[in-house]
Amino acid sequence: MLEEGEKMNRNILITGAKMVLPTGIVSGDLRITDGVISEISTQSNIEPNDGELIHDATGLHLLPGIIDPQVHFRDPGQPEKEDLYTGSRAAASGGVTSFLDMPNNVPSQTTLDSMYDKLETASKKCVTNYGFFIGATESNVEELQKAVGTPGSPIAIPGICGIKIFMGSSTGDLLVNESNALKTIFDNTAGLIAVHAEDETRMIERKKIIEGRTDMAAHAEWRDDET
Repeated sequence: MLEEGEKMNRNILITGAKMVLPTGIVSGDLRITDGVISEISTQSNIEPNDGELIHDATGLHLLPGIIDPQVHFRDPGQPEKEDLYTGSRAAASGGVTSFLDMPNNVPSQTTLDSMYDKLETASKKCVTNYGFFIGATESNVEELQKAVGTPGSPIAIPGICGIKIFMGSSTGDLLVNESNALKTIFDNTAGLIAVHAEDETRMIERKKIIEGRTDMAAHAEWRDDET
């Protein structure tokens, strides 16, 4: 942990690592200057600069930062489970440097105002890069358009990565499983749409078979592959 007022050294030399590159895994050195990769050598011959933090990574793998496109950091609404600070710290500890968070919070994130509130919270709490989906309902097309635009006039708001549709029940009114409502969203909004595709009718029927159970396997049996 950094002490209060202490700044992270953004000049780093990593030596002897097994670097995962587009062409394969090769051993070598990698230099980071002011937080950006500035030099890669497969000859393990980069000389240290004054003030650089040096990591000997001999025998270790060095990968690019991982992007996790689906996380559920329970912020806002359920910080006792996780929030944007603890979730992003856990992600960073595992090599995940960017994440995309889902909108089924408490309350559900279905308006542009709620997205701005979440982005403001993230700017104060997150230790990694982040993006957030706005949740679709059967009646919030105008809010979706405020966030991502229309097919003829797309909008790119930093931090808002797209629309999330839940075809199976989730938090609040995050359920869109009627064909006309789905068509309205797809026809009238821009950008990326991610779909949680489940058969709501089958899911409701199958819930009876796990009634009273609290074991982890119950969830997989209820929401099986066919569902």
